[in-house]
Amino acid sequence: MDKLELPKKRKIVADASPIKRILAFIIDLFIIEFVIGSPFSGAISGIMPNSTNLSEYRSMAANPSLSDRFYWLFLAMFFLIFLYFVVFEAKLHQTPGKMIMKLYVRGIQKKNTLSIWQICLRNLIFLPIFPFILLWVVDPIFLLVKKQRFSDILAKTKVIEVYSV
Repeated sequence: MDKLELPKKRKIVADASPIKRILAFIIDLFIIEFVIGSPFSGAISGIMPNSTNLSEYRSMAANPSLSDRFYWLFLAMFFLIFLYFVVFEAKLHQTPGKMIMKLYVRGIQKKNTLSIWQICLRNLIFLPIFPFILLWVVDPIFLLVKKQRFSDILAKTKVIEVYSV
C-alpha cells in the first residue's frame, strides 16, 4: 500500500496578542496565589491587626519590629514571585499561564536564545523596590500601546505564539 504524502505542518510565529498575554498573567497570578500567597497568609495575619480599628494600625506602625517583619515578609514573597517567573522562563521559555495560552518568551537577538540576565531584567517588575515599582504603571501602558512591555524592550525579548497550519 502506498503511503500518503501529506504536506508537513508548518509553524507560523507571531507576536502574542496583549489579550492572550494578560490572560496568561492572570492564570499565573492564580497559581502564585495558591502556591506562594496561601502559605504566607498565616504569617501575614499574625502580624496584621484583625480589626479595622485605626489605633491598632497606628500601634503597628509605631512598632518598628512589627513593621520590619512585615516588610521582610513581603519582600520574601515578592522575591519568590520573581523566582517563579525567572525559573519557568529560564527552563521552559514559558510560565504555566503562558503554557495554557501557548505563548513563549524568546530573545530577539542571537538566534532567539534567552540569557538569564534577559530573563531577570524582563521580570524586575515583580520586585517591590524603587525604581522597579514604576514598571507597575509603565509596563501595562506599553503593552496596550506598543503591544510589548517596556521590560521586554529593555531585555530585548518578546512574547510570541506559534500556530501550526
